[in-house]
Amino acid sequence: MAKKNTVIFMEVLFDVSCPHTIDMSVLFKYNKTEDFMRIIQAPNDYVLNGYTVFMAGGMGNTEWHEVFFDELKDTPLNILYPYNPNITDVVQQIVWEHTGLSNFNKFIFSCYFDKYTYQPVTMLELGKMLVLKDIHKFPCVVSFHKEAKLKQDVQIQCDLENVIAKERTYREHAQAVKQAYERML
Repeated sequence: MAKKNTVIFMEVLFDVSCPHTIDMSVLFKYNKTEDFMRIIQAPNDYVLNGYTVFMAGGMGNTEWHEVFFDELKDTPLNILYPYNPNITDVVQQIVWEHTGLSNFNKFIFSCYFDKYTYQPVTMLELGKMLVLKDIHKFPCVVSFHKEAKLKQDVQIQCDLENVIAKERTYREHAQAVKQAYERML
C-alpha cells in the first residue's frame, strides 16, 4: 500500500513531491504482463515477491538511474530505489535502506560508483554486502565509472572478497545486473 503523497503507476511507487531529474517516461516502458519491473522509492513500504535488486550507488547525480531502469524494464525485478531528496528524516532513510539490505531471498546487490561524488554510504553498504554475500548466497554486481573517485578502494575491497568489480558504462552495469538475475533462474 502506498503512503500519503505517493502514486502507484504500473507498480512504480514514487513520492509525487520528489523533483526527479530523470526522464520519468523511461520508467513506464513496461511490457503489459504481470511480470513487469517494480520500482520502489524510499521511503515507501513494500512487500517483495520475486527477485529484488537493491540499487546502491551515486544518488546525487541520476543520469545512470535512467539507463539502469531502461535496461531492466522488461524484467520482473523489484528495484529498491533509495534516491529521494525530499527525505529529511535521516533515521527514516537509514532504516529503509537497512531493511532493503536485509532481505536476502532472491536478492541481487547492485552497486555503481559514479564519477561525481565520494559516496561514503555506498562504500559502507558495499562493505556490509561483501561480508554477507557468502553467508546468504546472493550475487554482488559492482561497477565503477572510469573517473570514479574511489575506484581503487572499491577494486581492492572487492578483490579481497573475491567479487569482480569492473569499470563499466551505465548500460554495461545494468546488463551485468540482468545477467546475474538470469543466472539465478
